[in-house]
Amino acid sequence: MKLLIISLFLILLVGCEINENPIQDKNPSFPERKKIEFQTILQTSDLLFYNDSLITVVLYNKQDELEFLSRNPIVQISRSFPDVDYNKYTVIGILLGARPHPGYKIQIDSVIDYGAFIKVYSHEYQIPVPLDVVGFPIHFIVINKTDLPIFFEDIKVKVIETPVLETNKLFNRWDFLFIENILTGEKYFPPREMRTLYIIFSRRYFFSGSTPCNYISGDFQLNDNNRIIISNLQTTLMACQSDTLNYWEGLYVNGLLNVNKYEITSDTLRLLYNQNTKALVYRRF
Repeated sequence: MKLLIISLFLILLVGCEINENPIQDKNPSFPERKKIEFQTILQTSDLLFYNDSLITVVLYNKQDELEFLSRNPIVQISRSFPDVDYNKYTVIGILLGARPHPGYKIQIDSVIDYGAFIKVYSHEYQIPVPLDVVGFPIHFIVINKTDLPIFFEDIKVKVIETPVLETNKLFNRWDFLFIENILTGEKYFPPREMRTLYIIFSRRYFFSGSTPCNYISGDFQLNDNNRIIISNLQTTLMACQSDTLNYWEGLYVNGLLNVNKYEITSDTLRLLYNQNTKALVYRRF
């Protein structure tokens, strides 16, 4: 009798184990998650869109874009929203709203496909050291075209501690003047048709600025003897309107990518590159 009871108990136990796994495997509460690749098309802490509060946006087509821009106009007429092929891509954007200074940053970290919907995960980086200029951090990306609904996870906040070099004069906005050949003293001034270029170095080692045709952002490191390393440079994808601007676009961006030292005298900044034989020269804003 005892043997019969034990046998029945083992059968029931095995039966439960056999029946449980298929149910869990098919349970829709355990969706298969897939990471979606994305590309940044616009990221800056500068005054590009003026908005006072958080905005999250998904643009599925050109009409969505036009309606969005009509509600959130670009501040300067010379600036335009990146040209997007909506037959191939869907645009996702986060606009944080006004922040105390341009050092703040919004970063879209990942985009996850849950099958029935897509979710966007992001961080807001907060820097406690103020500057004199209000910032408006934004981040726009594109993913392969989708018709799925897209939701935004609550934005996580990461506070960056004040760097040791908080008094460095580099942390400011600088307006570009010309390219200088250090060996010969020659100065190459930009054409009149080119807008004023600028770069802002924040205390959290994040920079943003403009090029002849686009807007840029990235990271930088400072070392001993005024050494500087610029990395993770990202740029918008707007086309230049002329061959001259296209030439200066390449000249300027290539210079930034190869900068290895900086010098500050009075209100002038020199970013040296090409083995310190050339310099991008700026004036303090």
